[in-house]
Amino acid sequence: MMTIFWDKDGILLTDYLAHGSTINGQYYASLIERLRRTILEKRRGKISHGVLLLHDNAPVHKSNIVQAAIRQAGFVELNHPAYSPDIASTDYYLFSNLKKFLRGKSFGFSDEAIQAVEDYLDDLDSNFFSQGIESLCDRCQGVVASQGQYIQ
Repeated sequence: MMTIFWDKDGILLTDYLAHGSTINGQYYASLIERLRRTILEKRRGKISHGVLLLHDNAPVHKSNIVQAAIRQAGFVELNHPAYSPDIASTDYYLFSNLKKFLRGKSFGFSDEAIQAVEDYLDDLDSNFFSQGIESLCDRCQGVVASQGQYIQ
């Protein structure tokens, strides 16, 4: 399983969960802490302007320990409607393009798959990421216009 945090300028943090492991509150809270440190390193000055965090409503994201980590990091969590992958830019944009890239490829080891994903992400230019963020506004407007119905 891959967890990825990104903004309009590109990838901030990727994390690959060890095979057989599950993400729990403690693990995800540690990712939030790593994300804050990464933003301080990669996007100097952005923390002081405020960080908006958009992730889905997975139970682990709503756990007390994760909510405390988000507050501790100083992030503002955006409200994400339940069961709305159509407005989760990682789902409809980043991962859908990654799946197209990976389609038909096979890997003997997970390290090979991870390297292929990292190479793909490294080759994307900043326009790709800014377009993904910009498309979020249009998709949200589409959800509102369709009165909350799923959109493609």
